[in-house]
Amino acid sequence: MKILTDKKNRNGIPICGECLMLDREGTIYECIDSKYHPNPGNERNDYSGIERTIDWLYRNHIRSIQNCLDQWVAASVAFLVEFGAAPSLKEAVFYTMYPDSYTPCDAVVSAIKRAYEECIDAENDIFWEYLEYDESAIDKVIATFLNENFLRVRAGGKYKPQGTNSLYFRISSHGYDWYDVIMNFMRDIFGIPENMPEYIWIGHDKETNPPEVVLFEGTPFDLFRSERYGNRSHKYV
Repeated sequence: MKILTDKKNRNGIPICGECLMLDREGTIYECIDSKYHPNPGNERNDYSGIERTIDWLYRNHIRSIQNCLDQWVAASVAFLVEFGAAPSLKEAVFYTMYPDSYTPCDAVVSAIKRAYEECIDAENDIFWEYLEYDESAIDKVIATFLNENFLRVRAGGKYKPQGTNSLYFRISSHGYDWYDVIMNFMRDIFGIPENMPEYIWIGHDKETNPPEVVLFEGTPFDLFRSERYGNRSHKYV
């Protein structure tokens, strides 16, 4: 099963697939190709692979976290320069983003280039400022921002596509009620309940917001029944 939308990304390509992201305004994004990170994590390795999250945020021009993204890039590049691990921009990009299975977007490459040029400029003292940035703390801020402001929607299976006619809403935030976003998404994408997937699951994501808590599971008719009778009984927090 694939989720088909009439939305397009910044390159004019239709947004569709087995996994999508929604923000609190109901804006639809292509899914981040990365694991979710704990919310909050307590160990440095909790944020391994966060490069893909950072690339996704740059790629989608999420302005409200831009300052933290730029600080993360600056801290990473300064560390590489200090230890001689980035003799050229090419190495700086590679060891900052580890792009073994993807191509970093132009926005993040531009940020790395800017930080790299600043760090190798012998007359620019900002290099020493960048070295003072706490990359681990920035990791946590970025991961928490993603978890609190975005919802993952997967078709077919909760974590992997399984070919079933089902839809999973995985909530990773704390205290925010996703009810209106989810209901509007269902109406906008599918229209009437008869056109919706046979099974719908809504709950806390165990990867980021343990333990897993099921907030709703059932048919689309069950999901919309409370609204039809003017009795909203669900909160998806």
